[in-house]
Amino acid sequence: MRGREFDMSDAYSFDRNEEGMRQSFQLFREIYTKIFASVGLSNCISVQADSGAIGGQGSAEFMAISKEGGEDILITCSYCNYGANAEKSDSLIPTPTLPVDLSRTMHVDHTPNTKTVEELCQLFPELDATRMIKTIIFTVNAEIENSYEIAVCIRGDLEINLAKLTNVLGAQSVIPAEASVVREVTGAEVGFAGPIGLKNVRQILFDQSTKELTHILCGLNRTDYHVLDVMPGKDFEAPEMYHNLHLAVSGHRCIECQQGELKESCGIEVGHIFMLQTAYAEKMGAMYLGEDGKQHAIWMGCYGIGTTRLIQAVVSQNFDSDGIIWPESIAPFQVTIVPTRYDQQRELANDLYQRLKQKGVSVLLDDRDEKPGVKFKDADLIGCPWRITIGRKAKEGIVEFRNRRTKEVIEIAIDDVVAKF
Repeated sequence: MRGREFDMSDAYSFDRNEEGMRQSFQLFREIYTKIFASVGLSNCISVQADSGAIGGQGSAEFMAISKEGGEDILITCSYCNYGANAEKSDSLIPTPTLPVDLSRTMHVDHTPNTKTVEELCQLFPELDATRMIKTIIFTVNAEIENSYEIAVCIRGDLEINLAKLTNVLGAQSVIPAEASVVREVTGAEVGFAGPIGLKNVRQILFDQSTKELTHILCGLNRTDYHVLDVMPGKDFEAPEMYHNLHLAVSGHRCIECQQGELKESCGIEVGHIFMLQTAYAEKMGAMYLGEDGKQHAIWMGCYGIGTTRLIQAVVSQNFDSDGIIWPESIAPFQVTIVPTRYDQQRELANDLYQRLKQKGVSVLLDDRDEKPGVKFKDADLIGCPWRITIGRKAKEGIVEFRNRRTKEVIEIAIDDVVAKF
């Protein structure tokens, strides 16, 4: 459920120094937390996020946890308050298994039609994925003329975080290379690339998970062949630097408390706040005169709420099998009046409608000539917080008052129900 247009509520902060910028950032974090709670997002968390094209050295997303799915994956800790989106998240790398025979040396094995880590684990049951290095070819900046290919080596049980890889390279974009490009670069089909003898790439990056691995399995850049018991630093040149490129997933240990287990959940981004620092101010000449008589760049922050996305997020957290359950703070109508026989109850229904409106209550009157069951179903579907049913006891001045969220129903005098608002 989304709007065709995208509107935002934007804010900016301008401070004299980094400390002031951080204080403003924290203030907006607290303000946004209260705003999202007030509109009915009972499960909305602030997580570390990648700043993307906007830049800066720190940002946080506000993600509404969604029952039915969202556009982003969130990683949170079961023990501490750590949380991040999948692009920014980090985790402790699981410990690899130890080699069984330390005396074995590198040897080549025929592995026909065995391209994936799962297939290799079946072919070599004595090995698990933590003792394998998979090499993936990527195309960098594919949308411009000066694109090029790189290789990334990562432990077999882990996946590559494209956002981290893009940031490490300082690139505009990074995508997995097409199969034809992989064949051209490695001389082999997809699934058989490896660090040994790989030369037709601009750069080979190694994830931290490959550090200190011994007696590993990897590709040989030769279709249907892999090499086993490879010793990095001996059988191929060890890298000078290792990078944090792995994707954190459910089951990994938390990087901060080192005790909790990470779990994944779906989220809808409803807000994003950034510490821009001085990058924009320096480019645009946004300066202030300091007490020292010199010009200084302003420290900036920017903050945004996706106002047109709030409806989607609120509904994702406030519904049941019968329809929407609007929080009172943003409900299109606070109450709906449902006369079971409008033709006979017109005067009472209209009077109640006017009395509520005079009190400033937003009210919806169902004046259709429909059966009561149809009206009740539609009232639940629309989801106004309260429903007033004018039924059998209307002549006695009594109506039913129903809470949409709890489904609690009470009989109450008409004057009393008006007083409740």
